[in-house]
Amino acid sequence: MIALLTGMALVSTACASTEGRPAAVTDFVEVRTGSEVVGASRLHPGVTHTQFTADLDNQPEAVAAARGLLAARGLFQNQHIMGWGALNPEPSPGEYRWDSLDSRIDLIRQTSGIPVITLCCAPDWMKGGPRGKTDWSKINEAPAARHYTDFAELAGKVARRYPDVRYYQVWHGLKGFYDPKLHRWNYEGYTRLYNLVYRELKSVNAEIAVGGPVVTMDSWSEERLMTKPSALGGPWGVLDQRALDAVAYWLEHKEGADFITLDLSTANKDGASPSDAFDSLLKINDVSKWISQRSELPLWAARWHPFPGSAQEWGAAEQSALLASALVQMINSNVQVELLWQPQAKGPSCVGCLWTDTRAVGGGQPTEAYTSIDAVTAKFPPGTSIVRTTTSSPDVTALSSREVTLLVNELPQPQEVSVDGTRTSLGPHEVRIVARRGPGGV
Repeated sequence: MIALLTGMALVSTACASTEGRPAAVTDFVEVRTGSEVVGASRLHPGVTHTQFTADLDNQPEAVAAARGLLAARGLFQNQHIMGWGALNPEPSPGEYRWDSLDSRIDLIRQTSGIPVITLCCAPDWMKGGPRGKTDWSKINEAPAARHYTDFAELAGKVARRYPDVRYYQVWHGLKGFYDPKLHRWNYEGYTRLYNLVYRELKSVNAEIAVGGPVVTMDSWSEERLMTKPSALGGPWGVLDQRALDAVAYWLEHKEGADFITLDLSTANKDGASPSDAFDSLLKINDVSKWISQRSELPLWAARWHPFPGSAQEWGAAEQSALLASALVQMINSNVQVELLWQPQAKGPSCVGCLWTDTRAVGGGQPTEAYTSIDAVTAKFPPGTSIVRTTTSSPDVTALSSREVTLLVNELPQPQEVSVDGTRTSLGPHEVRIVARRGPGGV
């Protein structure tokens, strides 16, 4: 079981808004590190497998390569029980088909992953559909209230079948729980389902860690575009009050929980993003602060993608820089587990994917995004002390341990940087790890 999070101050102002930035007083960015410990990394990296991943029926050499990448870091690896690569586990009451879910859990085991199961989605007969059939167009529907107990029993069957899985997320983004009459989430219904599942899982094994409510933290770029704006906002946009209400209700009425898990994707619902894309990452910190004021539960970032606006037009280097800065923001915000959505490319390219398509000959190769994430998580694993770091420009993200400093150039042009008096040049959107000089460093 992962330890409870502790407070930690932000160590970088690199994601500040471009508006009103002070003029540089030198021809280089000055980064200074100290010996004062301001916190510790708690971040465990991870992925959520989707329809296409390193499955054995793909190209053998590509699959082996991708599985090698997964095994290199012992990642948290998440799989849904139905959909996103898994077939209907109970097409008729009491009739179980586990082959596809077995295959995905075996993938996680064989790559030294820490398995996570998302208890979503529900068989058709729990949604009022016919027994023995699966209509995938209705995957986003929630089970009918009269079948909440049936879904909890299915969760118990899953937990008994995979006794080595100790982490469970209950449902997925409140899919099917929106009430169009009340114009809000049916958080009462979700919480009732959650409590039944929580009780069932704990009856199977009290050591199982259960989390919810997996609410998508919807935001818009401007308050005028919203139906229910909240007071929580920043240069990234404004959060939807209905999402906060759902989280608040769950926190008050849950039977128990071992972590709180939210969709912390930074894209706004209207598709607009800040003029400085790195400002979108401040949403992670602002949501984390809101949660910490109401709960001491560890925070997970489920189904997240850090790409706002027209990310499809971004180059690999830009994606790499934004991913690295997002991880810095998560470390600073005490996020405990991040589950990057869809690690495998679908076709020749994919925004934020970690390896190329294993269905193609020569696939399974690491992307720049993988290299970026691997560099950060390798040098700042959980337990790493974080020391105070200052930077003279908001265009360079900086994070330091006692041994190394991470630098991220947020600009599409080179920047000259001085790290504790040593000059270096960062290429456009370059992510670099440099050894520290002085106490604890070189």
